[in-house]
Amino acid sequence: MKTWQLALSALLPLATFAAPIVLDDGESVSDWKVTRKPATVTAAETAAKGKGALQVTMPGMVSRSLSRTYVPGSAIWDTYAGVSFWVKGDGGDQFGSLVVKGRYSFVTFFPLKNTEWHQVVVPWRDFLPEYQAEPIGTFGAVPPSGINTLGFGTRWTIWHNNAKVPAHSYAIDQIELVEEAPAAQPTPKPRPFREILDLLKAKKPLRVQCMGDSITAGTGLADKDADRYATQTQDLLRRWLGNEQITCYSRAVGGAKLTDARAWIPRDFVGPTPDLVTIWYGYNDKSNGYTREFYERSLNDYINRILRVTNGKAAVLLFATGPGCGPRFTMLDDYAETVRQTAKRRGLPCFDVHADLKSIGRDKIQEFYGDMAHPNARGHKRIADRLATYLVDAAGITTLKPKPPPRPAA
Repeated sequence: MKTWQLALSALLPLATFAAPIVLDDGESVSDWKVTRKPATVTAAETAAKGKGALQVTMPGMVSRSLSRTYVPGSAIWDTYAGVSFWVKGDGGDQFGSLVVKGRYSFVTFFPLKNTEWHQVVVPWRDFLPEYQAEPIGTFGAVPPSGINTLGFGTRWTIWHNNAKVPAHSYAIDQIELVEEAPAAQPTPKPRPFREILDLLKAKKPLRVQCMGDSITAGTGLADKDADRYATQTQDLLRRWLGNEQITCYSRAVGGAKLTDARAWIPRDFVGPTPDLVTIWYGYNDKSNGYTREFYERSLNDYINRILRVTNGKAAVLLFATGPGCGPRFTMLDDYAETVRQTAKRRGLPCFDVHADLKSIGRDKIQEFYGDMAHPNARGHKRIADRLATYLVDAAGITTLKPKPPPRPAA
């Protein structure tokens, strides 16, 4: 059996006995094409099923077309719950990605730590849209029968803090539609923000993970690792509270939108669970023309996924989307208000960085920015100062803010 064509020849008995529908069995590498270099696709040395499997190297993209439009007879696909495939990782820290496409593109990410063949089952809800689109199979959205292309890899060549994605490789076999997939897990409540403030007050260890786009990553800074607001917030809180156990770090990616962040959840929350997660997205969502309603749905879904991946052990602090310069001084007002309203409805804290930066004034805000989008070192310092002050004040700590450390001699 080669691919979906042979599976479709027996659709009735397949559906009767709830058997999977094979989309690609890995036997023919020639069906796959490199669509973005330096990716490669070759025959794997071993297979999970049958005689052949695929070996892909990333970053880059490879894909294969099932049909130019839709597969004849594929209406039966709409009764299936998701996709399964077999994967053999390279043991590294990177994540692989499977993409399914029709009118829109949807992606799911999976770890590569396991170097043995193992099966992965992904329900449709965990294929996240790469652009503004609703989940596969939901009301009015693309149904499973709309899938006509498979792929591995995405357009991304950078990851945390804009570092280049390292080369990684994995083997794939037997991509199938399956009638059963894991049920949705309930979304736990977030960790109370009060507990985070109590940790600050008691000088206990505290881990803060900052999520966002190039603004959070520190694009444009001469020394991003030292000057981004996550690092400056950590340094200020340590000096202010006399607590070297405060860790504040960024896992932001330049160019990211909430659609990207939702898909990256498995990758971005590997390691120790943070006590507090901060969320600042919106500039790129606006650049892509995402409606306020879609932005709100994406934000709520992102929060829910964070709560599930952290099992409710992390508190969430929303940032009202900050403004840019020029026309962007007003264009993000609707997103900022959406964040405030979301925080209020969900009982979450909101750090209003938008209001603080807007208070500088449209004519003077450029002094805190390196371009229309990205705060400069002075801007990051202001954000860190306001964020640290917000946390200290909310905790009820009365210790006076320390003076800035002396500048090193030239």
